[in-house]
Amino acid sequence: MLFIFSIFLYSQSNMLDNTFGTDGTVRNYITGGDSSDDEATSIAIQPDGKIVVTGITAGLSALTNLFAVARYNSNGTPDSTFGGVFKPTLSSGFILAGGDDWTAASVLIQTDGKIVVAGSADLSPNLNASINQYEFGLYRFNSNGTIDSSFGQYGEAQTSIFGGDYAADHVYAAALQGDSKIVVAGASADSNKTAFALARFNSDGTIDKSFGNNGTVRNYIASADSFDDEAHSVAIQSDGKIVAAGWSEDGYSATPQAFALARYNSNGTLDSTFGSGGTVRVAVPLPGIPNEVGLAYSVAALPDGKILAGGYCSDSGFAVVRFNGNGTIDNTFGVMGAATTNISGSNGTGDEALSMAVGSDGQIVLAGHSSVSGNGYNAFAVACFDSNGTLEKTFGTNGSTITNISGGDGSDDEANAVAIQKDGKIIAAGYSSGVPPYLGSIGWAFAIARFLPSIPTAVAAGQTIPNKYVLYQNYPNPFNPSTVISYQLSALSSVTLKVYDVLGREIETLVSQRQKAGLYQVTFNASRLSSGVYFYRIVAGNFSDTKKLLLLK
Repeated sequence: MLFIFSIFLYSQSNMLDNTFGTDGTVRNYITGGDSSDDEATSIAIQPDGKIVVTGITAGLSALTNLFAVARYNSNGTPDSTFGGVFKPTLSSGFILAGGDDWTAASVLIQTDGKIVVAGSADLSPNLNASINQYEFGLYRFNSNGTIDSSFGQYGEAQTSIFGGDYAADHVYAAALQGDSKIVVAGASADSNKTAFALARFNSDGTIDKSFGNNGTVRNYIASADSFDDEAHSVAIQSDGKIVAAGWSEDGYSATPQAFALARYNSNGTLDSTFGSGGTVRVAVPLPGIPNEVGLAYSVAALPDGKILAGGYCSDSGFAVVRFNGNGTIDNTFGVMGAATTNISGSNGTGDEALSMAVGSDGQIVLAGHSSVSGNGYNAFAVACFDSNGTLEKTFGTNGSTITNISGGDGSDDEANAVAIQKDGKIIAAGYSSGVPPYLGSIGWAFAIARFLPSIPTAVAAGQTIPNKYVLYQNYPNPFNPSTVISYQLSALSSVTLKVYDVLGREIETLVSQRQKAGLYQVTFNASRLSSGVYFYRIVAGNFSDTKKLLLLK
């Protein structure tokens, strides 16, 4: 006899995973104790579940920063086998050049376990220099945290995009192209304008001169008269093309700030099949707000060739837009191509999504900050959407959750990065001030929070998890007017269950969400349909099956 168990849903405003750190959060100083100025900017998860976080820590003075890399065990404790914080020495090429202001922006894990950190470095001749000369920079570490001396010079690689004494090249993101190339993206300024900028390095840290102009690319999005174009994220498509996303300012248009994307061929030339000559500049497409101001901080290349850009829009807070492969907005996603949520509840004030992660089943997670307390202090904020752009209501409160890391309204907490574990748990990293922000940046620390996944629990207490996928015949069949369709899942899956007529036209979507392994049932009511044969089809991961329904009235 088959026993079918109904779905048991949970909806929690506090989604923190209490098996991680202290009640779901970790807060620690990198150097200097509570007088330090530490901020996590990027996060990556190793295949063994360990968590690598990179960012900045206070340098020789309050005006300088150094790269910092830390690794945590899966329970949030520091990994004692890891070399710990990286502090540059006089053997470093950057330090020999005279500067001492490093800003780490992105961390990558190679398949051999080595860790690549990308960021910006001030090459000014001294700390009091009136002209800052920033360059793109990389460091590579062995899996134990020591510097990989086989990479570049003393483990370091660097390049200038614009060049000259007024160089201002800032790294915001990096991506691995295969496992032999490292693509770095950011912004490069000349005397008065900032442009999208990319560089590509070989696996040994040398600049890849087959890319762009001797290894670098610099281009404007709107026009050469743009005020500021900045690339804040980069992703590699399956065909090797490179997509960078950020924002473009244009004081001459109705939308002074807008989402901006550029797609490059593998050799660094703009891809003319994308948007207008390789670039796209769009306002977030929201009903009734034709000129929505928006800033994109993240990008993801989807397996089907579509592209997600996530960030912030002025009136609706967290926002993610989906584009077709040719750069047009995909209107089948969310509403008019955009999915948004206002965490603070008032015109997006204080809501900024600074990072995005996409799960293997298409789940979209945005992380950033929200000043929900109304007193000007920020908190970690996370929102979850399904692959169609619908808020996952089983996560937090109507699809989003917030938390203060240091535990009070007097703190100023911000999540700069987010990642999804294999088990669906969500990790966000950033900083926590620990003191009211009006006292300055004193006391900032690395901050990490882990959240439970937005998944309904399907198996009743005491029941075993199924070992295979099955779609059962509906019962009763024939039926009038309702019938129950049952199925089982053997693993976490993105599930769709739809009903079609004999011509293959979709009649109704019964299920479209992520579900854990378990036994499920759903009722199909056909009271509005005429008698006849219908079909129902399930797609769950790589599993699919179709069965026949017979409606007799």
